[in-house]
Amino acid sequence: MRVSLLLSFVVLLGASCASDSVVPVQLGPPSLGFSSSVRSVCKPIPSTLSLCHGIGYKLMRIPNLLGHDSLREAQQQSAAWLPLISKLCHRDTKKFLCSLFAPVCLPELSGPLSPCRSLCEAVRDGCVPVMSAFGFPWPEMFNCSRFPRGTELCIPATGEQEGLTAEEVKHEEALKGSIICDACSLSAEGETDIQESFCHSPYAFKMRLGSVSTVGGDRQLVPTARSRILSDTFILVVLGAASPLPSNILQSRMVSPAIALAFLPLLLTLLIRYRYYFVLFYRAILIRTWRDCVTGLSREERAFQYVLTHATPGDPDSILEAFDVWCSKVEFISNIGPKKGKILDRQLIEQSPLTVLELGAHCGYSTVRIARNLPVGARLYSVEMDQRNAAIAEKIIRLAGFDDDTVELIVNPSDEVIPKLRSDYGLERLDFVFMDHWKKCYCPDLQMLEGSGLLGKGSMIVADNVLFPGAPKFLRHIRKSGLYEWKIHRATLEYSKGIRDGMAELVYQGIK
Repeated sequence: MRVSLLLSFVVLLGASCASDSVVPVQLGPPSLGFSSSVRSVCKPIPSTLSLCHGIGYKLMRIPNLLGHDSLREAQQQSAAWLPLISKLCHRDTKKFLCSLFAPVCLPELSGPLSPCRSLCEAVRDGCVPVMSAFGFPWPEMFNCSRFPRGTELCIPATGEQEGLTAEEVKHEEALKGSIICDACSLSAEGETDIQESFCHSPYAFKMRLGSVSTVGGDRQLVPTARSRILSDTFILVVLGAASPLPSNILQSRMVSPAIALAFLPLLLTLLIRYRYYFVLFYRAILIRTWRDCVTGLSREERAFQYVLTHATPGDPDSILEAFDVWCSKVEFISNIGPKKGKILDRQLIEQSPLTVLELGAHCGYSTVRIARNLPVGARLYSVEMDQRNAAIAEKIIRLAGFDDDTVELIVNPSDEVIPKLRSDYGLERLDFVFMDHWKKCYCPDLQMLEGSGLLGKGSMIVADNVLFPGAPKFLRHIRKSGLYEWKIHRATLEYSKGIRDGMAELVYQGIK
């Protein structure tokens, strides 16, 4: 429980830092300087926003008081704060957090309603001791001085002991004495007391302590070598938390070398059979993580630096070749790659589309590959939701010599762009669609395109990586819908050997 809470707080603070580094967060209502390029609207609180379940109102303002412009962003950022609510450090914790992530929407007000400074200070004073116990400070984006005093219109704190359940009252009383978990405060003596106190747990273990010390404010217990199982209950007190462990892990006897040796052939078989997946994990995860820490740059930024120093400006072929060398010999990036790229090239040359939509520009490789095969007068609309990747893609596209008349880069999630293609970009028909973004978005985005009326008879859709990592819902839809003539081009994963992959080619036929 302690480890999961720590990880949650790491994600929480990492998300906060990332958000602060990209968009300066300004809290409060319009009088506090809240501003956003997106018009403030009221939207129903989604069921997926778990932080605000049962909060007491149904409509929220977007953008919210933390500068999140979409429900998806608010939901993703709010999930990191769920562990703090579960600690019951203050009765108004949920009210305070929801007033920021999902501010209440009042028709009489043109903007979101801010929490009062007294509410912020009450939650801060109650939760800071709990957060400090895990090594985390009160975030700067929750600075209470930014909120209005009670003399202005704002959300106040709950009255003393008002609205508290019996469980919350009991928990708050317990917190007054210690923030250590309940299991650590029990004063059981002897085997009988231990079994009675921890009878609800699946394991119990008796051990002789060799030493007791305090490390970073946490209690560390070091047992001696000899120990024995009392019953089916084991309470592991590590860093002030009680955690159940399987009894087979607690056996003091070592596993026989002969038994361990018997598993060696199985281990070797697995290593040989899945060796390409291990290599992919090493190149795509381990190497990337290590170089992110060493260089301070993202993988896409490192790729751009390589292309910038090894490719010829204005030459798309040279830029693609530099990308391929870097991805195959330096670091892995999930571009379409040269082998599957030739299939895409052939389809573009045969179709000669005038209006092309790309979902997932990433760092611009596939965008350049598509743009170089378009006929004169054609236009490519490339959609990328990640702002940092979109900035790199913009540089790559312009480095290849393509201007805004040929390639227009749209920085937004695909589910927000597709419904606006007709109204905001004046599109009447899409001749060609290339999908290489999040695989879970393939099916809903394709259905959205079908409903938009932008697909006409003969429109072609090409989707990469439908076998690995895979898009099963997408493949199931095209089989059952009867709207397409389709086939799968078998291939291997880009810049990798032995991992089977494929591209789906769809030709829209419409309703028969």
